[in-house]
Amino acid sequence: ENCGRILGVRQCLDCAHSQKVQTRCGMWQICPMCCRRRGRQVAAELQSHKNHVPAKKGYTWKMLTLPVKTDQDHARAVGRIGGHFARLWRSFLKCDGAAAFRSLEFGSLTGNVHLHVIYYGPYRRQDELSKRWHKITGDSYVTHIKQIKTADGVGDVAKYAVKMFDTSAKKLVKFWQAVKGRQCTQRYGALRGLRGKPDIEYELECELCGSTRYHYTAVTDGIISHLITSKGFP
Repeated sequence: ENCGRILGVRQCLDCAHSQKVQTRCGMWQICPMCCRRRGRQVAAELQSHKNHVPAKKGYTWKMLTLPVKTDQDHARAVGRIGGHFARLWRSFLKCDGAAAFRSLEFGSLTGNVHLHVIYYGPYRRQDELSKRWHKITGDSYVTHIKQIKTADGVGDVAKYAVKMFDTSAKKLVKFWQAVKGRQCTQRYGALRGLRGKPDIEYELECELCGSTRYHYTAVTDGIISHLITSKGFP
């Protein structure tokens, strides 16, 4: 409930632009503010990492949607789907120079567990993907493939892939309970091992001029009280 509370203000020493400094709970699965921040971070990472994946003739970036039968047993579905995708990667998607980023999601209407996968690789037929996914899961055959066409498309799709859906607090708690302690995102192939900088570094750059030189002032009950340091809040 304290997420988003204003701790202070930081002012860029180069262009004088001011930005709020807010508290964060870090529970992106159930906190809209932290989820939006995480989406921006993942999008920035993948858009940057995309440029380090060697281009191969005939390969394109695509988004795959892979659901699994849930029947309100979210914990069991979450436990199954990661292993299912690992098998799909090894048997169908993996090839020389291929890459993938997968994110675990819940459907906003039905609550069904599914994966959004950003995949770089050769052409894959929709019917073949569905056939193989059904063989692996035993109960799910509806899949979807969408080409990512624009230069910034990978980043844009990444923000969508890790979004928190618009649903009730009760469903959000179920989602959090099901994924607690589990890895919700994972990289494969040419993206494996690539990670972004620590979270704080993504937000230190001034949104106007890109500078990383600031001075900070504290805020108490809405009133700017005093200068802190150039290093920020403890």
